[in-house]
Amino acid sequence: MVAHRIWGICELRWCVRLLAGTVAEYEPLPIGQTLSAPSIAWLRERIRHYVDTGELPAIQAL
Repeated sequence: MVAHRIWGICELRWCVRLLAGTVAEYEPLPIGQTLSAPSIAWLRERIRHYVDTGELPAIQAL
């Protein structure tokens, strides 16, 4: 529901999970914490970049 409200696309649930620092979708989101979400254009550009180059970003543990 959060991904749909931010970007209008529920398939970006994984991005909300990364922003919140949760492992599974059923984990509650942090209460009182403000999450900053990138624009859909930025996400689209990054996904295309990683598909074209084949490189994957290092994901840091939160």
